[in-house]
Amino acid sequence: MRKVFTGILISVGVATLVGIIYLNYLFSKIKFTNTFSPEDVGVQNTQNSKIYGVTSEIDKRKISNSQQLMVAVFGVDKRIGYEIPRSDTIMIVALDQKNKTIKIVSVMRDILVEIPNYGKEKLNSAYALGGPKLAITVLNKILGLSITKYVSIDFKTFEKIVDSIGGVDVEIKDYEVEQFNISTRELNRVNGGVPAETIQEPGVYRLNGRQALAYARIRYAGNGDFERTSRQRYLLSKIFEKVKTLPIDKKMYLIEIIFENIETNIRPSELLSLALINITNYKLETFRIPVSGFFEETTEFIERENTNLWVLKIDIEKNKQELVKFLKTR
Repeated sequence: MRKVFTGILISVGVATLVGIIYLNYLFSKIKFTNTFSPEDVGVQNTQNSKIYGVTSEIDKRKISNSQQLMVAVFGVDKRIGYEIPRSDTIMIVALDQKNKTIKIVSVMRDILVEIPNYGKEKLNSAYALGGPKLAITVLNKILGLSITKYVSIDFKTFEKIVDSIGGVDVEIKDYEVEQFNISTRELNRVNGGVPAETIQEPGVYRLNGRQALAYARIRYAGNGDFERTSRQRYLLSKIFEKVKTLPIDKKMYLIEIIFENIETNIRPSELLSLALINITNYKLETFRIPVSGFFEETTEFIERENTNLWVLKIDIEKNKQELVKFLKTR
């Protein structure tokens, strides 16, 4: 009996050791950066706020902080060659473990904002001018948020993620075919490797990673950048539903791909707890800023660029109010 007990202890010890080694291996692949204090990223009146992720002045509504985490996610295109690229995709992800929901907010990159020390700029310029710290500061300012955590991910990683789950089924509409093919050919030229196939007609296709990225980057079809962000949310919902059905070994492989290709200031212990959440019963909800009816399309002279650029001027207070309605928990 003692030998059996000893054998069990040894087995548990070995399994624990292997687990620790594997976790250290995963964490060694992540590019961790310094954490931001609320003051670092422009959060005001944190002592009076009872809301985690949204400051108290927004319409005096409460967003429960019980088990909700809010993170800024930046999709960047490092192929351009700049040391710090612009954030081509900007999203806010709110994870509510209490109500088992993941809420994703697309924030359009062409929103006209005031960037400290730079003046009027498009929102996506904030990341290029001051990295994630400045980008979060601007987000907090225009939307009344109190975000301090972020994840940056390169678009090439998106290809790997989709390939790791076996692709996603997407309906491509007739007016999207031409721009999908243009985007696919461009990615084939720039990224090299095995070229992704183009398509001849609309329909439902099983897209591989590169094709999915090409689809997500379509801009000059339909309603321009508005429909582009809609496609991105549609793709994320498809990926989310497929990830929910993956066996544990495939999920661990996916986590490894993500970990080795992100930059974040989320601490390892918190990142591990997030990675181990069972999302099978979670619901995904999506939203867009600006909200329809609370913005105008116009041009604005951008001094740093020395030219007039197409921008979105948003009604800040109305968009804040709609954002609170979307984010607040039951």
